[in-house]
Amino acid sequence: MIAEILSTGEEIRRGTIIDSNTAHIAEKLESVGVHVARHISVGDDTEELVSIFNETGNRADVAIVTGGLGPTQDDLTTEAAAKAANDELVLDTPALEAIKRFFEERHRPMAPSNKKQAMLPSRAECLYNPMGTAPGFRLKIGRCEFFFLPGVPAEMRNMLEEAVLPRIIRLRKDENLVFLGLKTRSLNNGAEIYYWKDTQGRETDFVIRQGLKIQELIQVCYNIDDYDTKKREIKALLKASKELKCRNLLIITEDKEGKEKIKGKTIKYIPLWKWLLKSSKHK
Repeated sequence: MIAEILSTGEEIRRGTIIDSNTAHIAEKLESVGVHVARHISVGDDTEELVSIFNETGNRADVAIVTGGLGPTQDDLTTEAAAKAANDELVLDTPALEAIKRFFEERHRPMAPSNKKQAMLPSRAECLYNPMGTAPGFRLKIGRCEFFFLPGVPAEMRNMLEEAVLPRIIRLRKDENLVFLGLKTRSLNNGAEIYYWKDTQGRETDFVIRQGLKIQELIQVCYNIDDYDTKKREIKALLKASKELKCRNLLIITEDKEGKEKIKGKTIKYIPLWKWLLKSSKHK
């Protein structure tokens, strides 16, 4: 998967302020197995933005754009994104309500200009911003999935972790991602990675061995909320646990997190995106 990162704004383009967002985004994308091919800075020019969005849309799989989502006249990113996607801006009512709520909770009046921030492309998916007034959004332009985020670093980082990375990971095949994460970790700790299947066909996706000891058993299952699927995955995991004498049991899921005790053994659940970020720290 190929990604590009676009930073917008005259201050970024001229070098007046340091673009810390791009370095952070690149590091996070690489940590989940996404190759960052380009970093691009673009000023506050609608036609230039449209052109860059179209170029990126024809060559990248994923793009993350920061900045230009504010309420002022020179915040042009959303308008340019709609033009590049041959779309129109419409009022996103939930986004507007979230902006109003932001001001109400802080006992501050909302300026009429802030309504502009709730005008999003009609085909966009709104990404909630719990720390500011500018909602982000996801929009497909050409072949590329674009994620538009505010330029304020704290807001961008929160939305990247909570909204963007989980969606990017879902675009990729989950087991392949887990294997790549384990492979990267094994280069440093010497662990070996195996697949296990018993005589009745019950499978465990990953068996992690270090030396003569089995360190961990891992199942990858996005649809863990389905009763039959969950039953099958747990049954295989418990069987492997007994046969291989390992009690460190993990199921990597779409969004379930927590622990569950079954037949005297604790099974941990963790979302794939969080596991990948955690795994990257073992490099």
